[in-house]
Amino acid sequence: MQLDLNFRDEGDFLSCIVCGAYSLADFLRLADRVFAESRRRGLARAFVDITGVSGDIPQIDRYRLGIYCAEKRDRLSRLAVVARRELINWMFENVATNRGLSTCVSADAAYAQTWLRAEGASSARG
Repeated sequence: MQLDLNFRDEGDFLSCIVCGAYSLADFLRLADRVFAESRRRGLARAFVDITGVSGDIPQIDRYRLGIYCAEKRDRLSRLAVVARRELINWMFENVATNRGLSTCVSADAAYAQTWLRAEGASSARG
């Protein structure tokens, strides 16, 4: 994996800060690591900050990643992703949420963390 991952337990959710160059293979492995870490720590919510990732994420990859994360979610009930504003188009959020993983993608980390902690919230945009 060419990505640098920094995991922290934030009490009620797992936080992962990601840096490096984008590749689909690395993001699929990133998803596996986030789900494994959340399971290992007994956390049902995860926050992933990809603002430190360089490169563009192709539309088809966003679709594939949404499906992959929803299918692999294991016990994860909510996923918040923070990305650079120019990367956001909500394809990943819509695909993952429509397949059962409540997901929020935002450029605002505080908003994403508030959404992650909220009870009963569905997909949201900020």
